[in-house]
Amino acid sequence: LPVRRRERRMMRFKSAGQCQRFVSTHGQIANLFQLHRKHLNAADHRQLRALASATWREIALPIQA
Repeated sequence: LPVRRRERRMMRFKSAGQCQRFVSTHGQIANLFQLHRKHLNAADHRQLRALASATWREIALPIQA
């Protein structure tokens, strides 16, 4: 059941607010990395993964500095 899985994941966080902040950010970032592999050959998949990683570095590195 999806609801049970979601509840189990939420238990890992200290508060519902912390969980909500993570989920809202994670949803936006996860879209960069969720590639539908069955429609891609290996070379295209590697190229898209490299592009996603580069995009992630552009987003994440300024936040850490």
